[in-house]
Amino acid sequence: MRVLHVGNIANNGYLAAKKERENGFESYLVNVNAHHVMMMPEWEELNLEFEYSQYSTDMLKLMGRAIPSWVLSGSWSAICETLFPSKQSAKKINLNSNKNRNLDNFLRIMIKLFKNWIPKKLRPFIAYNVLYRLRNINDNKHIKRVFASFDKIIFYGPFCNLSKYVENGRYIAFEHGTLRNFIDTNYKLAKNTKVGFENASVILISNQDCLNKARNIFSQVIIKSPHPINDSNFPDLRALREKYLSSRKDNAFEVMVPARHTFSISTDIGKGNEIIYSAIKELFLSNDNIIFHLIKWGENFPSAVKYLKEIEEAGFVKWHNLMTRPKLKDLMINSDAVIDQLLIPAYGGISIDAIGLGVPLLTNQVATIDKEYFGSVAPVFSISDTETIVKSLRRLSSEGIDSKRHYFIKSCEWFDQNLSSDISLAARIQAYKELEKI
Repeated sequence: MRVLHVGNIANNGYLAAKKERENGFESYLVNVNAHHVMMMPEWEELNLEFEYSQYSTDMLKLMGRAIPSWVLSGSWSAICETLFPSKQSAKKINLNSNKNRNLDNFLRIMIKLFKNWIPKKLRPFIAYNVLYRLRNINDNKHIKRVFASFDKIIFYGPFCNLSKYVENGRYIAFEHGTLRNFIDTNYKLAKNTKVGFENASVILISNQDCLNKARNIFSQVIIKSPHPINDSNFPDLRALREKYLSSRKDNAFEVMVPARHTFSISTDIGKGNEIIYSAIKELFLSNDNIIFHLIKWGENFPSAVKYLKEIEEAGFVKWHNLMTRPKLKDLMINSDAVIDQLLIPAYGGISIDAIGLGVPLLTNQVATIDKEYFGSVAPVFSISDTETIVKSLRRLSSEGIDSKRHYFIKSCEWFDQNLSSDISLAARIQAYKELEKI
């Protein structure tokens, strides 16, 4: 079976295609103009870190790794030439080269303008309305030819606006927070994305807080499908986690805070970073022996560094460079807790890693939403404000080794039953079977 994954938000498409290929599928990923580190396959595979100032269009040079041949990037005409090499071509275009993977000049210039000149409040309008209209001069012939060569197609998030080029009209839409508020905005891309979801044959829901909304506004087959994840090395990482718990001394309690430092905008409510900063300050002023590890990424991190400077100088805040996911996992298994997602009651990739590796996770949780989506409630610590963060961390930091081991076992078991890569693969296979009924 030939499957095409279109779009690679948070590497969902890459991880899904990779897992399928390991299980006998002929799966490909279309990853056009990847401008975010979490849209690059290397972020999942390499163990490295780098300065945030280097992040953006220089990412490919920093990564420096050839991507698999089944990851199709470059222009649509280049992708088409790779899949269907012409007689005039001496060989297929090398899509792994930086030349073909680099952003086109138009997007390169716009990224610089966005970072340096365009106010954050105007960015959604310009990106999803003005630029979308300007760039919506697609090479229809090449796109249609690519889509027509695959048996099954999944569109991820806003890439569902390209579903109009599927000539037989049968495709799958994969929700990645897209239904939360994006499709309700008045931007052209948002409207076309909503149409794409409305016309989809099957909808996959990866975030538990979006399940009820999908059921309320769509009549198609809706399948619960946790985020694709690379858990092949979890047995080894869990062994290292157990070793950390066994050898841990009665030192400071180490907390990992991996979230981007972002602003709230019309299409994204942000991460709730300000609440975390407030909790860090309160714990510091009350002399709690807790050290926080934060990552230098996101447009608001310079302000966070300034706000937390006194605590950093005292040794209770440690800043790390932007990391790839394997590096984040290494930091995670050597931490006593992880704080992620204060404002959204759903488990993204980093939260899933924490649950799967048995590291206590503090996150926004609504038990009834968990129960409806998973059939049970995840063993995490529910937080929503400064008070609940402080209370949870004080409780965790006071617990003994037996409690920590019990949580480790319980968390890993819950992951295996609800979030593993095998479960998300089974959901996609179910979706492919539903397509065959139509």
